[in-house]
Amino acid sequence: MKTIGENLNVIKKECGQAFKDRNPEPIQKLALAEKAAGVTYIDINLGPARKGGPELMQWVVQTVQEVVPDVPLALDTSNIEAIEAGLEVHKGTALVNSVMARPERYTVMWPIVAKYEAEAVALLWGPDGLPRDANERSALCVELCYAANELGIPNEKLFVDPIVTPLNIQQEQLMNNLEFCEMLQDICPGAESTNGLSNISNGTPWREPLNHIFMIMMERRGMTSSIVDYEDKLIMQIAQGHHQNLVDIVHGVMDGQINDPNEVDPGIGRTYVAGSLAILGKILYSDSWFQIDGGSTPEEMEAFAEAYEKEQGGGAEPEAAPEPEPEPKQETIEVKPEAKAEAKPPRRRRKKKKKNEEYGEPRPAGVAGPDAEYIEKTLLRWRARGNGVTLGK
Repeated sequence: MKTIGENLNVIKKECGQAFKDRNPEPIQKLALAEKAAGVTYIDINLGPARKGGPELMQWVVQTVQEVVPDVPLALDTSNIEAIEAGLEVHKGTALVNSVMARPERYTVMWPIVAKYEAEAVALLWGPDGLPRDANERSALCVELCYAANELGIPNEKLFVDPIVTPLNIQQEQLMNNLEFCEMLQDICPGAESTNGLSNISNGTPWREPLNHIFMIMMERRGMTSSIVDYEDKLIMQIAQGHHQNLVDIVHGVMDGQINDPNEVDPGIGRTYVAGSLAILGKILYSDSWFQIDGGSTPEEMEAFAEAYEKEQGGGAEPEAAPEPEPEPKQETIEVKPEAKAEAKPPRRRRKKKKKNEEYGEPRPAGVAGPDAEYIEKTLLRWRARGNGVTLGK
């Protein structure tokens, strides 16, 4: 079965922050891990992306394809402008996720899908919302696929999604899904199909086993792909053709050959029997129904998948994201400070006299101080030399 990795999603804290900061490292690391796990498509889910959606979609597409150019991307947002912006830069054939069976949506989106020769998920969500049964799904499928065919989009490029609902509130709808899958090729020959697999287990404590079981059931009824969590190793192993013994147990319940968990050996098989009986409506679902003697918990299933992986030689290690190119080294020019002239010692300044003071020594008013004596002596010397200097009267 083809798989569409659901993990590159804006609702995940790490991804949402990386989208906001335009930080490529977490995004590329996750894309490489999904590739190593063997997903067929990598889903880029931006949510509504109302603000800056087109620019963000282009950046994420280019960021992912920089490290995984050989894995096609599923462009997942309700922002039609962002979808088209992503298609403009996507290398190869992208998958548009999704086009609803509502005229105001598909009349706008099918021309875009046709223009870029993309594949697309045909989501059977109609004007009245969720279809009630297999017949309503069939009617919506005819309308949606016929509109695509009119624009030259072949059935082979359409992935019809019948819409999976939670087991704990819409048990009958899951049986309608299985019935519709058997009808699809008569309605739309050659079409692919997919589903949001994790919806079945939403709100339950038994997410992994329910996802595994329903994928096996849907594949047997003709489903060709599922949107999955690549980190669930067991579901990836089953999708890639491993664990035929577990697949046979689910088929046995579908065929009425197994009707009680105790009819199989203890372990994962018993839990799969319990889940299969609930999905098929043979028992009323309850969380406690899975707590059966000899069954396996989700943690034990994870350990089982890891042991199987090691037994098979281990999974491929994800490639490392490319190191960012170093910024060009700038030449550093040392600027030497100009030589300064050697500082001279400060000139000693004569202390300023205060009023009635000679050279700092106080004297009474009218009394000759050192200056007056010095002048008198100088004049006497000049007179003795005959320099013509005389004292005033």
